[in-house]
Amino acid sequence: PDKAPMPTGDRDGRAHEAREIEFFADYYGKEQYSPHGWTTRLRREARSLLREAGGPLGRVLSIGCGDGEFELMLAPHA
Repeated sequence: PDKAPMPTGDRDGRAHEAREIEFFADYYGKEQYSPHGWTTRLRREARSLLREAGGPLGRVLSIGCGDGEFELMLAPHA
C-alpha cells in the first residue's frame, strides 16, 4: 500500500485522521476483518506470553486499545 508521510503543516492531525478513517472504512467495507481470526491470534499470543513468563503474570498494563479481550484472556493467569 501507498504510505503517505505525515503532513508537516498539519499540526492538529486532521489530514492524517482523514486518511486513517478512509483506510479503516475501506478495510471494514471489504470485510477483510475476521473476528474469529482476531480471537485466534490473541489466544496464540496469550499462550506465547504465558509460556515465556513461566508462571503467574502478576500485573499487566493495558494501554486501553481495543475491547479488553486480550486482558480478559490473561486475567486468570495474573
